[in-house]
Amino acid sequence: MRGASSAYKVFIDDKLCVESGQIGISKSSSIPNLQMGIIPIETDKKTFILRVQISSFRYRTGGLWKSVVIGDETKLRHKKYLDGLIAFFIIGIAIAFALYHLGLYALMPKAQTTLLFALFCFAIALRSFSAGNMIILDFFPALSWEWRLRFEIISFFLIITLGLQFTAKLFPKEFSNWFFKILIWLGWGLTIFCLFAPTKWYSHTVPPFQIITLIALIGMTVGIIKAIINKRQGASAYMIGYLCIIITGIIEVLHAAYIIPVIELFPLGIVAFLTAKAFLLSKQFVKAFSQNELLTERRQP
Repeated sequence: MRGASSAYKVFIDDKLCVESGQIGISKSSSIPNLQMGIIPIETDKKTFILRVQISSFRYRTGGLWKSVVIGDETKLRHKKYLDGLIAFFIIGIAIAFALYHLGLYALMPKAQTTLLFALFCFAIALRSFSAGNMIILDFFPALSWEWRLRFEIISFFLIITLGLQFTAKLFPKEFSNWFFKILIWLGWGLTIFCLFAPTKWYSHTVPPFQIITLIALIGMTVGIIKAIINKRQGASAYMIGYLCIIITGIIEVLHAAYIIPVIELFPLGIVAFLTAKAFLLSKQFVKAFSQNELLTERRQP
């Protein structure tokens, strides 16, 4: 089972195999929960009936999030293990980058780009921790369904909002108009709303924010191209990392929709994107340090 909204039971030939939450016919009689796992099929029959009962009264949609996968148990567990390793790899890199740039911000508080990049990395780590295989539940099994979902959606909002805000700080002349400021304020507004609103309410903000994300990505693409044309420092390297995450993200969507049979490349895109951003910030710091040394030498008698 790869997730269902928001409580379910799985039967094989009328035998209950697994239950997540408590299904019901009303909001009061149901208890939401979300567990993803591998269910052993204990039957000697060549054919069997797989039946899934689902109820959803606290989320905007209901039903299976992804199709049920039936296969060899060993291979499925191996796939889940590899997915977990990839998630931990992304989390480790993101946290390492975040802590490093927090240290730089502590040394140079005026460099707001380092703080924004650190927060962006933390948002990526939170997304990898709470979405996908939801490894957050392995560490916090008592975490409620509402808060796990809240972390997943908030991290998505923060990645886009902080990414846009960080890019606008890097290339202020190309991202200084009201269009980008409105997108950033919308992102922060929806993030705060998601933090305090009930699940049924904030879940409806996801489709509008997906539209905002598409508009933001188009605007960022145009802005970065302008920065390259205007020969801004590091714009070309930034575009390479940006294209990596966009291309691998598209491939991931097509792979999830079973349109193209390829390995998951999106984690590599995230790593390339973070590396390009970190390289750009490091280059700016080296330039600033060199200029500071030059001024110091000139002041000495």
